[in-house]
Amino acid sequence: CQKFVVPQLPIIPLGVHQQDFAFDGAARETARQKLGLAANEVAVLFAGRLSFHAKAHPYPMFVALQNAARQSSQPVTLLLCGQFPNDAVESAFLSGAQAFAPLVKVSVVNGKDFDDYRAAWAASDLFVSLSDNLQETFGITPLEAMASGLPVIVSDWNGYKDTVVDGETGFRIASWMPPPDLGMALAAAFEAGTISYDRYIGLASLELSLDNAQLTDRLVTLITNPELRRKMGAAGKARVTQQYDWVVVMVQYLQLWAELAKMREAANSEP
Repeated sequence: CQKFVVPQLPIIPLGVHQQDFAFDGAARETARQKLGLAANEVAVLFAGRLSFHAKAHPYPMFVALQNAARQSSQPVTLLLCGQFPNDAVESAFLSGAQAFAPLVKVSVVNGKDFDDYRAAWAASDLFVSLSDNLQETFGITPLEAMASGLPVIVSDWNGYKDTVVDGETGFRIASWMPPPDLGMALAAAFEAGTISYDRYIGLASLELSLDNAQLTDRLVTLITNPELRRKMGAAGKARVTQQYDWVVVMVQYLQLWAELAKMREAANSEP
């Protein structure tokens, strides 16, 4: 063979149905009443897997929210929207919140119930996702937050770097991991089968750290500034409309399929 076909490696993002996250003032008020939120409470939403080894360890979020509630003198409620993998993890989350964020009211929203899930998005004022996990390669919930018109605070991590524009649609919090090669022993143990996948991702996530002072500062900024929340939320909604609505994303698939069809047609005509 004298001709090698190089594989196509396009990057097409995941998308959201933006109409599923279109909430007017009446829907927001209904949702806040359903979740027991007072008018002066700032609702901070975390949505996703409620797992500290497979999604995001909640400790930085708890500590920063506690500091932000103290500094802002604002009533803050944390909505944990998702599913716990088991009772032990649920107990660890809730006892951790009580220990490290006693000033913050915590409410658990059942992520399996679609109406409750939508209510959490409609009722919230801002969104937080501090993912520290290797398997979080893209992250759909920041897009859902932006589609809902919420400003987002995320770790500066994997796909979040592409979807969240720092200072425009929200804030990315400085995140650090050890430099290359220092994780070789852990990777080799997983490859050899001496540790499970769950243990591998859990141990790897412990190597990530966040700038907690910056996180607290960004939380205080958004908690105390409703106008900035509206501005960033509008910017996020516009970004989703332009780049991440499924209507836009599917056009990229159609263009790719047409391009590949032309390549196959041209190849078939060659001697």
